[in-house]
Amino acid sequence: MVTATVQTCLHSPHEGGKTMVQIVVEDATGRLNLVFFNQPWRARQLAVGSEVVVFGRTEMYRDARQMTNPVVDLVGDQTGRLVPVYPQSGKAKIGSTEIAGYVAEALERTGRLAEVLPSQFIDELGLVGRTEAFRGYTPPRARGRKTPPGAASPSTSC
Repeated sequence: MVTATVQTCLHSPHEGGKTMVQIVVEDATGRLNLVFFNQPWRARQLAVGSEVVVFGRTEMYRDARQMTNPVVDLVGDQTGRLVPVYPQSGKAKIGSTEIAGYVAEALERTGRLAEVLPSQFIDELGLVGRTEAFRGYTPPRARGRKTPPGAASPSTSC
């Protein structure tokens, strides 16, 4: 996982109507190339100056570090909470975001879950209840914290 600022963006068409978006991000440790195939909307999403969190496999390509089709979060979008990344099936053509939506709906329909620990232990140990644990971490804004600096989306895009 890398938190960095978008430095450059290049959107180019390829043969057969396919597209490639190349983004360069930078943090205090260096630069990282992000490459997205057939995701032209990434050029609008990842505006120059945006702060992003990316997650994926880093490889060396032409003497530069690169991630191909990484998971991306604009800082302030989902940052500050646990975001599940599910193994994805090429055959099913379903991504983590879609699976997360299905899981959220299933948990919503489930309602309150029965506790397996006595409330005394939950209170003594400062644990969350079973329902809260399954539903996930509460985002900082929901706990009354301010939005992180730089969370506003810049208007410059490539």
